[in-house]
Amino acid sequence: MSLMRRTFLLTAGATLAAARVAHAQDEAPRGPYSMLDRPAPDFSVPLHGGGSRNLEDFRGRVLILAFGGLWCPPCISDGANINELAGLAVQSEIEFLYLHCGPEFGLWTQHGNRRPRVADAESAWNLYFIENHYNFPVAFDLSRRRDIARDYNIRWFPSFIVIDRIGRIRAWRTALGRNGARAFISVAREAAGETI
Repeated sequence: MSLMRRTFLLTAGATLAAARVAHAQDEAPRGPYSMLDRPAPDFSVPLHGGGSRNLEDFRGRVLILAFGGLWCPPCISDGANINELAGLAVQSEIEFLYLHCGPEFGLWTQHGNRRPRVADAESAWNLYFIENHYNFPVAFDLSRRRDIARDYNIRWFPSFIVIDRIGRIRAWRTALGRNGARAFISVAREAAGETI
């Protein structure tokens, strides 16, 4: 095979692969999520900035619960889209909470090898928000097993779910990609009973 033909085939293959990745990021995943239409498991988590939140705090309102962390490269690359989703949720009077799952903080870590504390998580998220000009509500599950993500059967990060007013899981998707925030907020509005 000639060098020119090999180069063409490699370039065409790389372009096709990139197009598939870009397309996949704009669609909700097609894989199954076993928790749809089930009651959302309760949780109680410390909140960035102080206080705590639990599922009962959101009763009677629609909640978008996002799972990810500063240790997760796809979560970081989806950061602007997550920030957009949080802003759209506020405009739509839908609650939004990002759950940092696990004790690692990626590039923003400052705790070394000791067991992380909420203060470490606060510091890491402060740096991340300052560096990226983001601002959305974050809570922490610092367990090594990522207990809350496990309770929600989350196997992909980031993942986003919609919990309706009575506490049932109505929708799920992974990475938002370029247009995913607007698509997912529409799903959340439907759960809220709004006209789209």
